[in-house]
Amino acid sequence: MIHFFIDLHERQWEVYQSKARFRVLVAGRRFGKTHLALADMLRAASGGPNRVVWYVGPNDSQSKRIAWKRLKELTSEFWAKQPSETAMRIELVNGSTLTVHGAFHADSLRGEGLDFLVIDEFASIDPRAWIEVLRPALADRQGRVGGEMPVRHK
Repeated sequence: MIHFFIDLHERQWEVYQSKARFRVLVAGRRFGKTHLALADMLRAASGGPNRVVWYVGPNDSQSKRIAWKRLKELTSEFWAKQPSETAMRIELVNGSTLTVHGAFHADSLRGEGLDFLVIDEFASIDPRAWIEVLRPALADRQGRVGGEMPVRHK
């Protein structure tokens, strides 16, 4: 059994406790949306063996910059083997995988069923990526979604 520990502030905790299958977080800068997303990913990956968990941002380089290093730091003691830097994929000792992707070439995301998905910077992603690729990938495993919508300050 894998147990991750990550601190959340009160408002993050409220979102984290939600039982909704699909969650969208609308919050401003510095709320800790990515931190919360990583906590959700860790919970999903530790929820059972062989879980498939993805983080998807607008493109590979942005996703790598935002989430990849932190995800490796948070999971390092539970790696089954060295993470793949090319595929941005971590295999855990319980058989679960955590993968970081970009949605710019959405067709490349087809094929794998998902248990949990985080979509970051959703407003910068082509809606067809969700409709045609990501949403169907959740169907067979009844996967859950956590994500964020940016707030524009005027």
